[in-house]
Amino acid sequence: MNEAKKMQRLHQLSVKGETLTAVEQTALQNWYENLDREEELILTTSYRN
Repeated sequence: MNEAKKMQRLHQLSVKGETLTAVEQTALQNWYENLDREEELILTTSYRN
């Protein structure tokens, strides 16, 4: 399973209220932060054009 699919699975478990391990929680939080950075970069770049 690739990294994105793993993170999507963790996200789904989290949304359902499942308990995640500390390692899973940290990985999911890091994934969210990366997605936020990517989104910000895309939005910032698209507004400049």
